[in-house]
Amino acid sequence: MSTSPKTYLQKFIHISWTLSQRERYASDRSRAKYARHINGQLGFEGKDAETARETTAFVAAVAEQKSLSFRTIERVMAIVALSVATTPENHLRLPPLIGGLAIMKVVEPEMYIRAKVGRIRYPEVEDFLGLKNLLADQENSWGWAVSWWQFVTDPDMPKEEVDQFSRGLFQYNIRDRLELLAHTADVVLDNVMLRPL
Repeated sequence: MSTSPKTYLQKFIHISWTLSQRERYASDRSRAKYARHINGQLGFEGKDAETARETTAFVAAVAEQKSLSFRTIERVMAIVALSVATTPENHLRLPPLIGGLAIMKVVEPEMYIRAKVGRIRYPEVEDFLGLKNLLADQENSWGWAVSWWQFVTDPDMPKEEVDQFSRGLFQYNIRDRLELLAHTADVVLDNVMLRPL
């Protein structure tokens, strides 16, 4: 006689519960609180703390949209922590890109690889990260984060917006905006170099 996987797992899991989603604001929901809790345990200071906090907020918002498990959030936050801890503060570290790429790396590794080589476009990212839903969020203003994703993945973004987002990128030696996502994946997420203390 065969045992169902669910029944088998109940032998090891003694307590189970459903994550509450009744809170009025997304930031009060379980996934957002858990992501913030993990971030609080990391002990970052200065610019690192700011980058980690903003990245965590984006991860939490997407985690709510995608109903990510706590274990998945832990894995994403581990990537965020390594990315922030091992990248010098003077490097370009855009929180929505770091957070979105970390989620891709954990949830959809093939998509992450395509993003890393510049073969991902805005409609796919918009769907995967739930960017339309983030724009509708009444509690937070995610327009800036959505615009960064559009900037790095949409070759048809209006020129005025491209010009606005392009300011300041020259200091980071970024010449092509559509390479910025690959740059972030290579230099921030996958180039683990320990910084001197």
